[in-house]
Parts: sequence; C-alpha cells; structure tokens
Amino acid sequence: MKIALCVPTYNRVGFVGKLLNEYVSYMYKYGVDLYIYDTSNNDETKEKVLEYAKIISNRVFYERVSKKALDKYHTYDASNAKALYIFELFMTKKEYDYLWLCGDGAYIKKEVFEDLDLLQKDYSLICVGAYFLKCENTFKHYRTAEEYLIENNAAHAFFGGVLINVQDLAKEKDYIEKLLEEYGGCPEEAWIYNIIYASIARNASVDRLISRRLGGVLWRSEKMHVSWEDHLLITYTERLQASFNAFPDEFSNITNILINNFYEHNRGSISSKYDFCKFRAGGQYDINFLNKYIPSLPLV
Repeated sequence: MKIALCVPTYNRVGFVGKLLNEYVSYMYKYGVDLYIYDTSNNDETKEKVLEYAKIISNRVFYERVSKKALDKYHTYDASNAKALYIFELFMTKKEYDYLWLCGDGAYIKKEVFEDLDLLQKDYSLICVGAYFLKCENTFKHYRTAEEYLIENNAAHAFFGGVLINVQDLAKEKDYIEKLLEEYGGCPEEAWIYNIIYASIARNASVDRLISRRLGGVLWRSEKMHVSWEDHLLITYTERLQASFNAFPDEFSNITNILINNFYEHNRGSISSKYDFCKFRAGGQYDINFLNKYIPSLPLV
C-alpha cells in the first residue's frame, strides 16, 4: 500500500517539526510519503521540512502554495481551498494508492500505520478517526453508503480522519469541476472534503468502505487540552452544520438520524438551542438549522 500523507499548513513550524520528528520512522517502514503544502508568510516551515528531506530522501516533499494558486477556489474557509488544490493534484498521481489529507495539528497513533499496513484489499474509503464504532474486529466493513456515513460522519469532520483511494478520487473529477463551476469551490457553509467523502461513498461498490474501530487520530495536546472523546464531540459540534450541508441530496434522510444520535449522546450538556450553540464557541449555526432538526428542543 502506497500512501501520500498530505498536510496543508500556515505559520505552524512547531507543529510541522513535531509531525516530521514523529513520522520519520514510519516513512520507509509503511510506504508513506509526506507532502507539506505551505502557505506561510515566512520560510521557517520550508527550512524545517527541507532539513528532514535531506535525511529521508524521496519520502518528504515540500511545496510553497501561492495565494494566486488558491484564488480560483472561492470558498468561505481557507481549508476548503487547500483541500481542493490537493485533490486536483492527486487525481493524476497514479503512483499512490491512497491520499490521506491531514491537519498539521493532528497526531496519528503508530497503531494506525501498523493496521493499515495489514490491509490487502482495494478500498474506496478507509476511515481511521472513528471512536464510537461498535465492532469486535479491528476494521468494520460496510455494505451501504448510508450505514458508513451514519457511523463515520463525525470522523469526516477531521483533517486526518479518512484515506481516499486515488483512483476513486480521479472518478470525482467531473463532480469537482461541477462544484467549481457552480460555486467556485463548494457550497457556502459546507466542507469540501466531506462532500468528496460522501460522493465517493455514494459511488463505492459493496464492501469497499471500511472503518478502523479504535480512534487513532487526535489533535495534539498543545492545541486542545481535552480527551480524545471530548475532542471528537467538540470538533463535530463546531462543524455539524457544515458537515450536514455537505451531503448529496439523496442522503438528506440520514441527517435526522445523525442529529438525534448527537443530541442523545450529549443530552446532559445540551438542554436548549442556546446550550447547543454555546457548546463550542465559534460554531456555525443558525436558528433555522436547529428548528429543522431538533424542533422539540426549547430555545433557552
């Protein structure tokens, strides 16, 4: 299995340095190449990456991404533009089996690399960020996109939660071009990587969607001093509305299932629409969203 771990970053040389130091031993052993896509306004990240590139030749790659290169993507969030840029690049990189889009503040446990190395079959999506998955085996296989999205939508909210089959990504070329034509990138208040994950799931054949049972991707303690489970809930809450906005129309029926599951799991913390909106400061919500999906929840 040949994996391209792609990390967009902006002025976070400290995070990138730790990432390089931790993953250096995995590069050769597990067939992982690391790509750093840098939009920083200084050369600190570049110098750090090139320092490691000299040590691990042909495994670590650096690219300075210009503002001009991202201007074609008219999205409401910078991470969307970077994701689109990387998706378009890897549609033609046939030397890789999987693209793993990952945040610079993410930490991937060694066990994830070990488990991925044991997989033999060709999958469309491999979710490695799931936490609440109930399954006795290391990986769970799904027969339908609906089942997969219901159990893994929270992990899709992470930069680092999903590996995409590069050949399946290439089949999304027309869909991405349609999004660029209609929206200049993606719809307002939606995450492009969630859109692409859902579209690939929709088109995947039976048993080509799997999820790793144990949560193996989390944010570094320097970024967020909470447990893995709390972090999953906090991030998912922040991105809940944007995650649902990313579903193709035919998946709108599972949105109620997801919102009810989320609400039931957090009933102790959320007793009103006001609580819901304050559960994570900076969350993207509007009252119509809550009225639609939790109509019985009181305002305050």
